[in-house]
Amino acid sequence: MIAKEHPIDRLSNFFRNWKIGYVIILGLSIRLIIAPFSAHPLDVYVWFETGENIIGGRGFYGNSLYSYMPIWALILTPFVSLYSVLAPIFHATPVSPPTVLMSLGYPSVPLVVDWLFALLVKIPIFICDVGICLLLYRFIARLHGSERLGVMAGAAYFLSPFTLWVSAFWGMFDALPVLLTFLAFMLLVEEKYEFSGLVTGFAVAAKYFALLIVPIALVTILRRKPDKLKSYLLLLALPIVVVSLPFLILEPYDFVKAVISPAAGSTVGQLNLWAIISFLTGGVLPWYFAVADSVFLIFLYAFIWKRCYSRMEPNSSTEFLTKSILLNLCIFYLFFRLLSVQYLLWAQPFLILAYSFYESGNKLHSAGLPAILFSAVRSGLLFLAPVLTIPWASFGPKIEFLASFNDSIIQLLLNGLSVFLWSVVVVILLYDTKYLFEYVTNRRIL
Repeated sequence: MIAKEHPIDRLSNFFRNWKIGYVIILGLSIRLIIAPFSAHPLDVYVWFETGENIIGGRGFYGNSLYSYMPIWALILTPFVSLYSVLAPIFHATPVSPPTVLMSLGYPSVPLVVDWLFALLVKIPIFICDVGICLLLYRFIARLHGSERLGVMAGAAYFLSPFTLWVSAFWGMFDALPVLLTFLAFMLLVEEKYEFSGLVTGFAVAAKYFALLIVPIALVTILRRKPDKLKSYLLLLALPIVVVSLPFLILEPYDFVKAVISPAAGSTVGQLNLWAIISFLTGGVLPWYFAVADSVFLIFLYAFIWKRCYSRMEPNSSTEFLTKSILLNLCIFYLFFRLLSVQYLLWAQPFLILAYSFYESGNKLHSAGLPAILFSAVRSGLLFLAPVLTIPWASFGPKIEFLASFNDSIIQLLLNGLSVFLWSVVVVILLYDTKYLFEYVTNRRIL
């Protein structure tokens, strides 16, 4: 008779054979500890305001500061509904912002969300982080035939302080489009072009940066299976149309105004050379600067990928495709006029994948280091702002002297430092993609 295995032993054996489980348990534990005690004062309030409008049956584009495609707002809805049920039980309620937040430049935050909302709203973000971790683990382990390297790749993303900061401290949802974009990339590599187009469509419907994978997909499909191009484009457009159409009908003006603001707004900054322009102009430029910048980027991408199409081999390697994504991100980081700190999360999975092609896997940890440096310097106390939103934090009023970081001289120094650190990221991306630059320009760099 075979002895029955105890459930605890079964669970232990499971995680002994599936080492990525330890990484996930550790990363989730850290996230759940951090989540209730921090939230970006403005962005997470916008999630609260958006959810309240949806539950109240009001159009959220015209009644909130929400300026993204609708997918994230739709994901928020059940968690805001759950919050409305649990808040009276736990006596949780948003409060007026402390004086220190006002002095730090957040006058537009009428309420600071409480610990319960800060926790609930981050749950879907944490789920996306887990998904990215598992995709990296699975893809790199299979690609190189090394479970150890796969676990290292998953840990490099999931336990990165920068990833923790964006997801757990800040509460920004960039993990959602990153998850979808990386999944679309994996499907492209595996030649599942229709599914890749569909997933890319959902990624674009979350954040526009997923469009950066499209020229690579188009060139790859044209070189390998041109008959799949039409179905790829149709499935790419389908989620975008389906998600957008109801809001185009219900709130046409407010919807269009909100979703084009990243590409045609007047705000500039925060990391690249536009940070200096932002300081000199007070952070605002005429809208046509943003439009011209977007048009310039479109023509630059068209030039590069036309050259790539004329020279790309049909059997291009996964490494080539990986570094093609990094090339597109590098161009975006160099020239786009509104480069926020969290945008650096977009490159994380692809940097980790690029490092996995090197002979030694010990370079994986360096994928997050430049981005981590950013988080502590730009916009003065942007890194510490989430901690300051704890409504019961008695230390808040006592540290108003930190508002001196809004002093113009200090802001200039911070902008200069942010440009320097941004340059570190660009150099790393150039190093990883330099042969692609040489490939399309016939000039040596670095």
